[in-house]
Amino acid sequence: MALSRSFEVVEISGLRLDQPLSHCGNLSSSEVCVASTARFVAVQRAFQKAIDRGVDLIVLHSDILSQQSAGGRSPWFLGSLIENSCQHGIPVVWVEGKHNPWMEHFVPSPPQLVRMVTGDVSRVVTRSGALLISAGSPSAQALQTWHDDVQGVIGVDFGGVSPVDRSHCDLVLHYRIQRSDRVEDFVSSNHDADALSLATLHTLRVNRANSSEMLNVSSIGLTQVTCSLSVDIADSQLAEHLGEEVDAAAGRYFANYPQTQLLMVDLNVTGHGRVWDSLWSPDHRESLIHEMNRRTRHPGCHVRTMKLDADHVEATRTCPWTPTLQAVWHETTSVGPAVRTLADIAPESLTLGDWSRHKPVPTDHPLADEVRHACLHLLRSAS
Repeated sequence: MALSRSFEVVEISGLRLDQPLSHCGNLSSSEVCVASTARFVAVQRAFQKAIDRGVDLIVLHSDILSQQSAGGRSPWFLGSLIENSCQHGIPVVWVEGKHNPWMEHFVPSPPQLVRMVTGDVSRVVTRSGALLISAGSPSAQALQTWHDDVQGVIGVDFGGVSPVDRSHCDLVLHYRIQRSDRVEDFVSSNHDADALSLATLHTLRVNRANSSEMLNVSSIGLTQVTCSLSVDIADSQLAEHLGEEVDAAAGRYFANYPQTQLLMVDLNVTGHGRVWDSLWSPDHRESLIHEMNRRTRHPGCHVRTMKLDADHVEATRTCPWTPTLQAVWHETTSVGPAVRTLADIAPESLTLGDWSRHKPVPTDHPLADEVRHACLHLLRSAS
């Protein structure tokens, strides 16, 4: 059952077009407008790229609509895209975990749409030949029945529920489990080899020398920017300094992906010194994010988070780990008169890992005074 030629298959997954999404509260009204339509833009672009390229098959899976779908724009929007693809000679296979009868009952299904649930096996005729599509592992009987009548087998792997035997498949598509309802987890393009893609172009070749390419169809992008702070930077310069780093990264992103309407940025900050230590205040970080979003040169750029990277060392969940405290942690303290203990100057919930709350900090330690101020800062932050 070797492939007689290459097949091109577009895989679209994990959209849940009718699922309400969260994490839009900190966006402006124009950004919310982009976010609310981003999934529809993504699926429309994916279908159009498939038509423009003249692919052999489109496969939908992983909650394209939620199981509770009961109306709204989504079913009719999806139905029109499927019908348009079929009119261009591209069959569409829609694999669901379990059958959702709502769309079938109310929305006319084009004749070339093949709907499948776990355990189904279907033979689909494309412009390049026939393919066998299996929702889960195909049975030996099904493989034997269609062996001489298909040019390849595509399996949709449902994991532990219904895994796929790779030895029987020329291409395996993995069912996408979406556990989040945040807008960026559905519609952002990470451009990361390990990231899940909304749309992927697969090329099936002879001897299973397959290849895949993530299709950038989203109107929302997601990127990370790392900025290092120097010791001599002033607090009054901080928003401008960080904003310049974000704007430069945004400029490169929009140049590479001009169709992106909204770019969400996660900002990682490294450094040392007093201005960097001041960023441990959540209120300070929030005000800086607001200021950067206000003054950015790119209206479509939105800084959503700011995280601090203290040389990749983490404290317990209840206590931030600043460079000052980190330095004390790695220093050997001598026995002698103590300043105060952490129990004296920090809330009961604050600890430093293995550092005892009642272990004294020696007064002759070179960083003792900074330890005292750092802990008092944590106390004010927590109150």
